Amino acid sequence: MRDECDLGAWIDRVIRDFVESPENTLRNEADEKAWDDPLVGFSSGADPLYSYYKEDIGSFFLTPLEWFEETFTATEVEAGELTVISWILPHTKATKAEHRLQREMPTERWARARIYGEAFNDKLRRHVVERLEDAGYPAVTPMLSPGWSRETSEKYGLASNWSERHAAYASGLGTFGLCDGLITPRGEGDAGGICDSQDGDSTVREELRRSPRVLPLLCEGSVPGVRRSMSRRSHL
Repeated sequence: MRDECDLGAWIDRVIRDFVESPENTLRNEADEKAWDDPLVGFSSGADPLYSYYKEDIGSFFLTPLEWFEETFTATEVEAGELTVISWILPHTKATKAEHRLQREMPTERWARARIYGEAFNDKLRRHVVERLEDAGYPAVTPMLSPGWSRETSEKYGLASNWSERHAAYASGLGTFGLCDGLITPRGEGDAGGICDSQDGDSTVREELRRSPRVLPLLCEGSVPGVRRSMSRRSHL
């Protein structure tokens, strides 16, 4: 196992190296990248925001601890021993510039990122889980788990039992706009995440100067995996 002091930096590098690989492609004639350089963050499995999400959205929403316990039934672990790894894949400058000019329909680049970019994000989720498990850290990516499901929230309507956007918020990667999308320092993008059994530092999120009750809490995003050994507030 790696020293915890450099574990976060190693995970960050694992994600960035894969984003720089040929897998990250729009599959167009120019073979352009689907996504720009990622944002990576971490949050503790014991962050009270996850309990708040469950209370506010619905009892069907699973906390990082519940995801880990459902996946690794023979492993005993405390919520504070888990880390949620979160990442944002920003659109490229070319995609944003082209899309900014549209008024009715999305651009081809945007559509390709929506389809082929999300397929790449699934590969990234699997890749991060494999690298973590090879290093001795059990990990689960809720979005690819058989346990992931769409649900109906009595308060918000269409929802799911995990949201990568809300994990990204908990991990300090951005905040919510009026359209329910996560707005980051690099604009909007695709979210990903994993829950794993490492205990480490969290990235610090900027607290909003308003009641958390006004945050849009529809859970339609994808979620990063959580592991068992990085513990503080941050998010992937």
